[in-house]
Amino acid sequence: MPNQQKIWRGIDKYYKIYYIGFANKQRKKVKGEIKMRFKVIKQIAPEVKQTEGKNFYYIPWGKEKHGKVSFITWVNRNLVNEDGRVFFPIYGKLIKTEKGSLVIRPAENGETGYWIFPVEARCGYRGSSEIEVIKPADTVLLKYYVYSSPLGNLGISECALVITSSFPIKFHASYSGRLYGDPKDEYVIIESPDLNPVISAENLDDVKEYLE
Repeated sequence: MPNQQKIWRGIDKYYKIYYIGFANKQRKKVKGEIKMRFKVIKQIAPEVKQTEGKNFYYIPWGKEKHGKVSFITWVNRNLVNEDGRVFFPIYGKLIKTEKGSLVIRPAENGETGYWIFPVEARCGYRGSSEIEVIKPADTVLLKYYVYSSPLGNLGISECALVITSSFPIKFHASYSGRLYGDPKDEYVIIESPDLNPVISAENLDDVKEYLE
């Protein structure tokens, strides 16, 4: 009978090599640019449920233990374009129904809405990540999690659906695990609804003396 420890070491070695290869590939792709583990997601293809000949759209957020979803949001059909994609940010409302379902719909008839968009913070190998908002104070994060393996042994990345009334938004993301030279902390500012993140000055604190 095969030695179980050797089998698991082999599996661990395979994933480690794959992860290092992926990290190096990413570095080559962004050579000459500043690479961030923090990412803003600007578009998603929602899932479709058909009932009585009509299409109803929803987005499953997260991929936890054995593929379990963190939560689901239903999406108003007016937010889905002809190609079947939802683009962020959405200026609208996040509604919770009497049965507890979450629904995203556009703001209507001049009503006050919120900016809604997802972000993710990719963890290190066998590590984790965490996202927090520094400002504005009324920003809400609906957090979801993406496991890098069925049980999360290879890492658990924290992500969030951001709901905010205004820009700019300042985030702090922290990382653990094997980061292969990437920083353990990132401070990111999103200035406007174009959702282009920029690195905040805090990221330069440990190197600026060598850059001046």
